[in-house]
Amino acid sequence: MAPFGLVVALVAMGLIGSLFLPGWWLPLMLSMAVVGVVDMTHDLYWISGIHKIGDKGRYWDNGRELLVVWKD
Repeated sequence: MAPFGLVVALVAMGLIGSLFLPGWWLPLMLSMAVVGVVDMTHDLYWISGIHKIGDKGRYWDNGRELLVVWKD
């Protein structure tokens, strides 16, 4: 969930910077914040998958798929 902090920081920098920097500054920072939100949706998808497993098994995230070994 690290992109959440990045999104907040980018929006804050964009708003503060728009006061004294050129007009392209705010749209650039907000565009980068949107990319952070899109990246965060993938993290939320994995967290929802891991949450369903809970204590019923062990899991490994190899980047492409979630490997799960269920406990008996």
